[in-house]
Amino acid sequence: MEQAPAPFTDPVEEIDTERRVTRVWALVEELSPQQRAAVTLSCREGLATKDIAAVLNVSEATVRVHLHRALSTLRRRLGDEG
Repeated sequence: MEQAPAPFTDPVEEIDTERRVTRVWALVEELSPQQRAAVTLSCREGLATKDIAAVLNVSEATVRVHLHRALSTLRRRLGDEG
């Protein structure tokens, strides 16, 4: 069986990506508890809106609002950093 070589990845790009990801999760920690929980359950745990609603004991609409507001806040804060 032939194996293709692993695709080239630039180590500098990997470090830059890791720094950005770390920064995003640091900003997530600054969100309200409800927004932080919704983002964490959605992005880290991969739960669907319905499942997040069950875990948080809120409606699906409330989960969508928390996610929308959290993502808006994150975009704004990341944009402010330039």
